[in-house]
Amino acid sequence: MCRLLGVVSTSSQPLADVLRDDLEQFTALSCDHCDGWGLGYADEGGGYTVRKQPETAQSSAAYRAALEEARTDAAVLHLRKASPGMINTPLNTHPFTDGRVVFAHNGWCADTGALDAELARAGGPSCQGTTDSERYFGLVVAALRSVAPEVALTGVSHRINALTRTEALNCLLLTDEALYAFSSFDASRPTFSGRDPVATYTMRYRIGPEGVVVASTGWEDPALPWEPLTNGRVLRVGRRDLHTSVHRVVPSWADQRIAAAEERMAPPAAV
Repeated sequence: MCRLLGVVSTSSQPLADVLRDDLEQFTALSCDHCDGWGLGYADEGGGYTVRKQPETAQSSAAYRAALEEARTDAAVLHLRKASPGMINTPLNTHPFTDGRVVFAHNGWCADTGALDAELARAGGPSCQGTTDSERYFGLVVAALRSVAPEVALTGVSHRINALTRTEALNCLLLTDEALYAFSSFDASRPTFSGRDPVATYTMRYRIGPEGVVVASTGWEDPALPWEPLTNGRVLRVGRRDLHTSVHRVVPSWADQRIAAAEERMAPPAAV
């Protein structure tokens, strides 16, 4: 279980200014989510900058420096609470990037071996760390070669849920076009920590005059106009116009679209 925070603003500006109403409350959650922090954002050179360390954000000078350095119109922040058996290293710290997208996960999958096999079958990128989250990221990257992000996120989650037991596949995905937030969790089963899954994994977003903020639970100011993101839905926030829309994609249909694309892209069988 981790914490997520994403933002898209009307213009490129210091991130600390964009998140001035949210940043300290979010950072305070690192007292519990203490196994690492990460920041990924669209930089002014047209690419992405990722800064992360396997340490507690609240006491990290590097975290504060990264926030001060960031000037952007779109960013993803992550506070890590490591799953049982997962070590704290930079390679296991979110967000992940392939240079084209930035991705952070909040949740847990039981069987990384099954995910490795599926990732190899899908032709996704190789993993450097040991987390289920990096494998989830790799499957999304593979799917994005042929389908839209809304379809990729929904279809990949359907595949992972069919492969292994999961607690949640909540995530943020930042692309050149938009920030995507995906809510996907099992509301019927208590979390590994024994907490209520709805209270733990419901995501929320807020549309304001200077931008859109999306976040996991645990810190939102109730005086501000937060809206819940329905479980199973994908929120899209366009980076050019801040147009905000919520999408419901049928999971099995999304999986079929990915499978059909994989079949078209597969090399011909040897004869």
